[in-house]
Formats: sequence, structure tokens, C-alpha cells
Amino acid sequence: MASAAGPSKGPNKTDGKYSDVDEYGFRRGKDFDFKSYENFISEYISVLSRRKSRWDQFLKNGKKTKIKLDAKVKRFCRKGIPMEHRQQVWMKVSGAQKSLEQHPGLYQALLTKNDGSSKDQDLISSIKTDLERTFPDNVYFQSSRRRPDCKLQSLERVLLAIGRHKSEIGYCQGMNYIAALLLLVLDNEESVFWLFVTVLDNFLPDYYSSTMAGLRTDMEVLGVLVKERFPAVASCLERESVNWLLLSSKWFICIYADILPTETVLRIWDCFFTEGPKIMFRVALQLIELKADEVRKAEDMPALISSFQNIGKEDLAIECHHFMEECFKEETPLRMSRIRALRETCKAQIELDDREARERRKMRQQQ
Repeated sequence: MASAAGPSKGPNKTDGKYSDVDEYGFRRGKDFDFKSYENFISEYISVLSRRKSRWDQFLKNGKKTKIKLDAKVKRFCRKGIPMEHRQQVWMKVSGAQKSLEQHPGLYQALLTKNDGSSKDQDLISSIKTDLERTFPDNVYFQSSRRRPDCKLQSLERVLLAIGRHKSEIGYCQGMNYIAALLLLVLDNEESVFWLFVTVLDNFLPDYYSSTMAGLRTDMEVLGVLVKERFPAVASCLERESVNWLLLSSKWFICIYADILPTETVLRIWDCFFTEGPKIMFRVALQLIELKADEVRKAEDMPALISSFQNIGKEDLAIECHHFMEECFKEETPLRMSRIRALRETCKAQIELDDREARERRKMRQQQ
């Protein structure tokens, strides 16, 4: 995952622009365009500076204990939260801080909860299998380097606690990327745990269940929105029998982690923790608009699928501030009430389809 925030010596300096590792620990590839990056960061630094000054004032230099989720906070979050304030703001606007305070000691208790059951052993095994597959290009998640600040053990503990707390989910692929990126931003495992649990409970219901009903529902919702806003793109997918579950499910499962540049993902999360899952749809629609011409020119299924690959290397995706501005430039704003209504309709259809599929399987077994 490439960075778009600033060089390895910090987001407000440019003297480290030739480092092969960015400030989040991600290695820059051989094809990294330093010249374009320098042009971008030279402008973005002024944005970061202005935002930091306004957030410092708003949060009283970190001394503000309560953050009311109002129009001002939403506006501030859309324009970006400085790195040093993200933990405080994300925890409070999402509701995770309240959960942490209401359940003191739960995180540590979950880490010592090993009951020796086969289910728990399977959970541990599944997590260990994915650990070193998590951001292999990030120095903080490479066990072979044996850094004192290696975060693999923290990642394992957070995922284990989540799996035991949400036993109906356990562990699913994709969860590792969210937890790992949270660990790069938040300096406290317990905070990462509660922020992730808040996402599972309130923002992405049934995403990681055995049926992935929540994810499938949202892919159908996305399909409806694309038909409304980009009918030519929808027609191309229908012509090749390609659905959004195939093209964009990872976008939503990972909340764009491992898809878009790091700082762009963090800017998305600034809004996601404040405004909820509608942000994922706004971002998806922006990415689809970005690729619309390429999709329309695709002559077959492989070309259509290929048009969405390497989407994180697009100039607009890298220029995180401009990208977020474009996400909110809409003649008809996408509201959460609209998402809820579409979710209800699409979920009902999916449940009907699942029932019919079960009935067909039952009939075949009886024959």
C-alpha cells in the first residue's frame, strides 16, 4: 500500500521524500513516482498545516474531553483529521470510547480466555495463518526483520480477542487488514479492539458471517446506485455477466485498506467513523466514475475486470485531499436514509434467494 500523506520523517516534512519506506512503514515500489509525489505533497502540506491548527484549537490541544457529533465535527472530519488527533476523535465519534469505558478489563480477559476447545484452537490457527500475509510490504509486520516495534504480536492479540468476543464470527480474511492499519494509527491495543468491535456491531452488520449477508446486500445496493448514476457502466457489467460482488467486495470487506494509498484510506476512515457506511458507497461511486470510460471501452470480461485493477495507483486516488473533495461533490447527496431503505429491499431479496436455494438443495437430496 502506497502512502500519500508524507515522507518517512513525518507528514509535514519533505526532506525524506527519497526514502524507500513511508511514514507508516510501507515500502515504496520500484515504480514509485517521486516527482509526482513531490508535486502532490508540496501542496498537501499546506492543507495539513491548516487542518492541524484548526483541530488543535477545536480540541484545545487534546484537552477537550467531549466531542459532540454535529455539523461542524462532520465538516472537520471530511477535511481530514491530523494524525496526532485521530485516536481521540475516531474513538469518540464512533462510540468506541464509550464501550471501552463501560467494559473495563474485558479485552485482557478475552486474551486469557483459552478454554482448550477445538473452536478456539481453530480460531488461533486461522489467525496465525494470515498474520504474515498482512501487509507483507510493511516493515512493522515482517517477523523476519525482528524489529523491537514489530506489531505482529499485537495484531494476533487483537484478532484473537475479537474472535472470542464475536464468537459467531470468529476470524475472517480481511479483518487482518483493518486491525493492522488501526494498529498503525492507534497506540493502544484495547482501543483498536473496541473500535473494530464498534465497526462490526454498528457499521458492517453481517459482513463476516458465514453467509456474508451484509456484504452481499451492500453489493446489491451498490449495483442499484450504479444503475441510477452510471447506467452505461451497469450495462457493460450486465453484458458480461459480471457483478459487483466480484469486482468490489474487497473494497468493502477491508474498508479500502490494501486497496487505496494509506493516507487516502485514513481520510476515508475519518469520515467513515463519523458518518457510517454511506461513506463506503460514496467512495465506491467515485472510483467507478474514475474508471467509467475504461469500463465502457472493455470488449470482454477480462478487460472489464482488468479496468478495476491497480485502482490505487490512479492520480486522483493518490491525491487524497482532492479525492475526498470529489467524493462529496454531488448534485443529489447520498444519505444514510437512502442506504437503509435500499438495504432493506436488497436484503429481503437475498433472503428469498437463499431460501429458494436451500429448498432446491433439499429437493435434490430427497430425489
